Amino acid sequence: MEWIAAPLSERRGSIEMYQDFRQRNVHWWRLNRRGESRTRRPYYERFLDQLHIRAFLDGSQSLAEVGPGPFGGMIEVCSLRAAHKTFVDYILPDLVDLHFIHWPEEGTYVHAGVENIPLPDNAVDILLSYNCLDHGWNVYAALLECIRISRHCFLAFDCRGDDPHEVQNRQAQRDLDHFQLLPFPEVERFVQEVGDLRGYQVDVQPWYIHKTWATAVVVVHKEGKES
Repeated sequence: MEWIAAPLSERRGSIEMYQDFRQRNVHWWRLNRRGESRTRRPYYERFLDQLHIRAFLDGSQSLAEVGPGPFGGMIEVCSLRAAHKTFVDYILPDLVDLHFIHWPEEGTYVHAGVENIPLPDNAVDILLSYNCLDHGWNVYAALLECIRISRHCFLAFDCRGDDPHEVQNRQAQRDLDHFQLLPFPEVERFVQEVGDLRGYQVDVQPWYIHKTWATAVVVVHKEGKES
């Protein structure tokens, strides 16, 4: 395993200390291992199928995932083929140490927050992220980093700014993992402006995982746009 680390902030976003987040999440994963091992794959498969992501995968590319969790994310749960695999997470050493899966020995493991990923521009061919970027990060900074380090990226995260109950919860910061107010039109405008400015092919669409969860799906294609 090749490990790469970036300096970590003491706080995740502005709401929780790093150690508190780490301990809370490791404890949650231990308690929910059995249930999560059954429920993750259907969500991942729906994401892969509806965005036709497998059409982009031929096994020869480098593939990365932000926020893979202790099961290795879509890359491992759905057995996605790749020439090289990279995993990026804020508490990645703890997730690997849970030993829920046998992690790839030849993979690259990046211990970093999503706003500061220590990889060069266009480091990976395809980057995936599902239900992660809204979990305490500055989503706009995280989006720029995901776009920067990849040639193609497929990113899904919650944008629930159109639901009054969700707006109230976020304003009161009652949910430590979903406290940001991210109206879909604002996210769409930001990503489209980035695409227009840098000449990327961008698609942003609302996508409903659950009846009341408006989820932004950001698809960015950069092949041939930058060296």
